[in-house]
Amino acid sequence: MIAARLEGVLELHADVAGGVAAAVASAFVEDASKVWWWDSLHSQTLTINYGERDVFAELRKLIKQDERVRLFVTDDEPPPWPAFEGLREEIFFLIGEQSYFEFFLVPANAIEPAWVIFDTHHDQLIVAGQIANT
Repeated sequence: MIAARLEGVLELHADVAGGVAAAVASAFVEDASKVWWWDSLHSQTLTINYGERDVFAELRKLIKQDERVRLFVTDDEPPPWPAFEGLREEIFFLIGEQSYFEFFLVPANAIEPAWVIFDTHHDQLIVAGQIANT
């Protein structure tokens, strides 16, 4: 996978990824048994319909340039999900080098994530929690 070639991107161990996913579910998800967590959020959300626009331009408006984030590759599958950590632009590069897939992003520096951003198959970003740039 391309992540192995990106110096600053780390693949999270399955136990760590599972713990972070559990924290995301606890903080934001009403029914974690659903495959599409973005369809079962219990907190208020912001929906950004990006359609044909550049999803990374929209994400850059939300996530600070120097922020480390965690990427969870959900792709219409139930957990466990592979997860990666890196600086915002490294993670964006990783996403951009792949065929389309569903994912969510959370900050890497918190045990309890303050926010989560889902990219859905409807060409929407769904944001929950307190994100600094909004």
